[in-house]
Amino acid sequence: MGLHQKKIKWLMMSLFFIVLALLPWGMTIYHTKIYFVFCGIGFGLSSYSILFEKRKEEAFFRRWKRMRSYPKWQVMMISFFKETLWLILIVLLGQYFGNNRSLFSILRVLEVNQILVVVMLLVFFGAITGYAKTISEEKRFSKLAFKKMRESKETEDRLENNGE
Repeated sequence: MGLHQKKIKWLMMSLFFIVLALLPWGMTIYHTKIYFVFCGIGFGLSSYSILFEKRKEEAFFRRWKRMRSYPKWQVMMISFFKETLWLILIVLLGQYFGNNRSLFSILRVLEVNQILVVVMLLVFFGAITGYAKTISEEKRFSKLAFKKMRESKETEDRLENNGE
């Protein structure tokens, strides 16, 4: 990625976190100190991700190359569990900061059938996002593999031209 694209990505990410930081002034956010800590950690991780994208691509390429050796159903199950956990975390953090409800207070208020419906919805959306994530990661891997192949071919061509 070029420097211009990195700047645009960083600017968009910065604007997103500025909006997140301004939310407590426009609406009620509980536990604002913890909220700002989460925002700061998110900003730091996002900045790291943008600045060291090449390193992250290499790590992803190695990890996904290893994951491709697993059976397809196993890769999808891993992705399903990861995405479901992310959905649960997002819902719980939203309830914690937006409505001042912890996991235990939510479980105390809901009836068993309501909890089952919530769990079924989370599993359903986790399955959809897990499947989509697997397809997305495979496309990303293919693009990186093609890019690596093209770079190695260009390097080979340059070496041949320098040898003549």
